[in-house]
Amino acid sequence: MSTRAITRLNSNLSRAIKLQNTRRVHTYHAKPLAVSHRSIVARPSVGAQRRAASNIPEDFDLDQQIPTTNRTKVEDVSPNPFPEPSNLNDAVDEAGTNWAHSFHGLSVSPFPKEITDILLTPIEPADIEIKPDGLIYLPEIKYRRIMNRAFGPGGWGLAPRGEVNVSARVVSREYALVCLGRLVAIARGEQEYFDPAGIATATEACKSNALMRCCKDLGIASELWDPRFIREFKSKYCVDVFVEHVTTKKKKKLWRRKEDKFDYPYKDDTASRDQSLDLSGPKIREKLIAGGDFSIIDQKIVRDDKDAISGSVLGWTQREDVHLIITTGGTGFSPNDVTPEAINDLLERQAPGLVHALLSASPKAVLSRPIAGTRNGSLIITLPGSPKAVTEGIDALLADGVLEHALTLLRGADSRKLHSHNEMRQDVPRHSSQASHTHGHDPSNRTPHEHHHCAPKPRTQIADAAIPLVSQRARQSPYPLISLQEAYHRMHTSISALSQVRCKVDSKLRGHVLCEPVVGEHDIPRSPSSNVDGYAVKSTQGPGVYKVILSGQHPFSEPISEDSIYRINTGAPLPLGADAVIMVEDTQLERASTVDDKDEEGEELEVRTLAQVELGENVRRTGSDVKKGEMVFEKGTIIGSTGGDIGALAFVGKSEVRVYRKPVVAIMSTGNELLDIDEEAASTDNQWKSWDCNRPILKTLLEALGYDVIDMGIVRDRLDDHQKAISSAAERADIVVTTGGSSMGTTDFMKPVIERLDGEVIFARVKVKPGKPTILAMLPDRGSGSRPLFCLPGNPASALVT
Repeated sequence: MSTRAITRLNSNLSRAIKLQNTRRVHTYHAKPLAVSHRSIVARPSVGAQRRAASNIPEDFDLDQQIPTTNRTKVEDVSPNPFPEPSNLNDAVDEAGTNWAHSFHGLSVSPFPKEITDILLTPIEPADIEIKPDGLIYLPEIKYRRIMNRAFGPGGWGLAPRGEVNVSARVVSREYALVCLGRLVAIARGEQEYFDPAGIATATEACKSNALMRCCKDLGIASELWDPRFIREFKSKYCVDVFVEHVTTKKKKKLWRRKEDKFDYPYKDDTASRDQSLDLSGPKIREKLIAGGDFSIIDQKIVRDDKDAISGSVLGWTQREDVHLIITTGGTGFSPNDVTPEAINDLLERQAPGLVHALLSASPKAVLSRPIAGTRNGSLIITLPGSPKAVTEGIDALLADGVLEHALTLLRGADSRKLHSHNEMRQDVPRHSSQASHTHGHDPSNRTPHEHHHCAPKPRTQIADAAIPLVSQRARQSPYPLISLQEAYHRMHTSISALSQVRCKVDSKLRGHVLCEPVVGEHDIPRSPSSNVDGYAVKSTQGPGVYKVILSGQHPFSEPISEDSIYRINTGAPLPLGADAVIMVEDTQLERASTVDDKDEEGEELEVRTLAQVELGENVRRTGSDVKKGEMVFEKGTIIGSTGGDIGALAFVGKSEVRVYRKPVVAIMSTGNELLDIDEEAASTDNQWKSWDCNRPILKTLLEALGYDVIDMGIVRDRLDDHQKAISSAAERADIVVTTGGSSMGTTDFMKPVIERLDGEVIFARVKVKPGKPTILAMLPDRGSGSRPLFCLPGNPASALVT
C-alpha cells in the first residue's frame, strides 16, 4: 500500500489523513504547516517513530510518491484568516453550531414557496449531458447556479462531517449541506484517482460529488434518478451509435446527444455531416434522369438512426407528388445498418419480386439486405451504399421497363393493357422519386411522352420475370425475421372473421368461437340452497330430538316449526325460516315408521342432532355461483371439447348461442419426392420416394377441432401446377394450408405464386424453431375480401408444431 500526502496552501492548515493498506487503515493528524518557497505539504511525523506507528515498510520512500515537478510553488502565502481546526470536533460557527455533528434545523419547516419553486423547477433537457457510457447528468456548475438563485450567494455551503479517506483508488469524505443556517442533507462524496499526484484534485472533486448528491434531497434535478425519465430522455434526445477510432479502426458503441457529434479520435455518420462524401446519391440522380422519365424534387442525407430514416421516408409518403423513394446505405450487416428495419415497419405491401431482381444484379448483392414495398401510393426501394452497387441496382430496375411497369401498376393501371403500346403510353405518367439519397418530380413539370417505338417486351407477368435462374437465386430471404408475438399480431389484424350463425348447445358446438358474450340472465342459485345432504335447520336450534319434515309434506311458503327439521338433498332450496344445514353425519335416527304408521315403512320420523350449526353453514347463497348480468364467457371464447364449456352454458340456461361459422380448410402437400400413402410406388421407378405424412397429420389435427377439411392431394414442383391448385383451393375453402415450398429451395414456388395471384405476403419468416420459413399471405377472392394462405415448412415435425 502506497503512502499518500495532501498538498495544501494555508500555513495554519492541518489535516487528518487516512491511509489504507491491505490489512488496516491508519489515521494521522498533521501538524501546522510551514510556508516554503517550494511547496506546502501535509506530512506525518518523520523517522522510525512514524514508521513504527504507521506500520510502513522500511524500504518505502514517501518522497517518491510526490514528484517535485508536481508540487505547487508558492511565492507569497498570507496566513489563513479562517484556519481549519486540527480536530473537527472543535469546529463551530458564529452561532456555536458544530456542523461535524449537529443536525440543527433539519426538517424544522419547509423553505418558503419562492425558494421551493426554484428548487423544484423541472430541468431543461438542453442542460442535461450524457456520458459515452449512457449515464445522464447535470454539470456541477448548474447545481451551484440553482443553489445561488434559491438561497443567494453565501446563503449556503458545504461543511465537512468527517476526515478525508484515501484508499487504494478512491478518495471520499462526508459533507453536510447547510442552507440559511439549517442542515439540509448529508452525503459522502467520492472520486477515483489513478496517480498519487491526483489525490489533491480528487479530494476537491469529493466535495462536488457530495453537493450533487445533497441536491437530490432538495429535489434539484431529481428526474435524473427516475428510470422512466431516463428512458424517455435517452429515447428522445440521445442515440447510441457505433463509432470508429480513427487510428486503431476499432468500432464501439457510444452514447451522445442527437445534435452532437463525436470529436477526434472517433468518427461516425461522415456522410450525414459532410455531403461532399456522398457518392451514391449523385449516381441515383444520374441514372434515373438518363434512363427514365424522372425528375428530382427532394434529397436528404440522414444519420444511421432508425427514427431519423423512418421519419424522413414517412414524410415523403404523405405527399401526393412522390411516387418513388430510393434509399442508399445501411443495408449491410454492420450493427448500425438499420435501414431495412426502419423501412420495413412502414411498408403496407411487400415487393419481393423487386428484391429478387436487386439480389440478382450483382454477385456481392447477397451481402446486403434490400427491401422493397409500397406505402400510400409510393414505391420504396432500399439500395446498398457503394456507388457500384447503386449503379448495378438501378440498372436492374430500369432494365426492360421493370421500374416503370411497377410504378404504373401502383397508380392503378390495368396490367392486361400495359402490353398494348398505345394504351400504355397514354396511361404512363412521369414519375417522381425521393430517397434518403432521394429523387422525385413535380407534377407541374410533366410533359407529353412522345416516343412512338419501344423495344419488344415479353408478355409474361412481371412476377415471372423476377424469378432468377437457379445459379442467380437469392441466398438470403428478403423478408424480415419477426417474433412469434408480432406474427400473431399481423395474423389477427389481417384475417377477418367469418359469418355468424346460431348453434344449439350440444356436442356439435365444440370448437366454435363465440361471437357475443354470454352473461347470467338470473342469479344462480336463485335462492339459498344446500351444499350437502342433511337437514335444513335454524341456526338457533341446539342439539336435540326433532321431528323430520319431508319435502313433499311442507309448503315452501310456510316456515318450519321450532320442534322440526327439514330433510334436504344437495342443491335443493332451503324452506322458509331455515338458515343452515346440518350434515347427515352429525345426526342419528331416533324413531322410524312401522307398518302401523301412516307413512311408508322405514321412513324417518324423528332424528337427534348431535351438534349446533352456525348461521349459513353448508348453504349456497343466492347468486353465489353466477349473479345476474355477470360475465360467464367473453366474446371470442373457443368452446372446448372436454364438455366443461358446454356444461357451463347449460348451467346458465343457454340452449342456443351465436358463434362464428367454422372455416372450411383446404390442405395440400408439394414436392416431386412425395408419394401418397394410398398409392403404390411404380416398380420401374428406382428413385427414392417419401411417403407424404403431412396431409394425414394436418387432416387429423383440423378435424379434431371440428373443421371440415378438403384434401387437395400432392402438387408437383411446377409453377403452373402450384398456381392452379392454390386458386382452386381458395375458391372452395375459407383457409388454404400448404406444406413445402416456403423456404429457399430451387423449387420453392410459393412466393412467386402469391405474386401471380395478386396476393400480399403478411410475413414469411418467424422466430420459431422448427417452423422458421412459415408464410402467411392474403389471396383476393371474387368478392371484396381475401382468404388466408398458410404455407408451412415441408418437414413433418415443423408442419405439425407450426
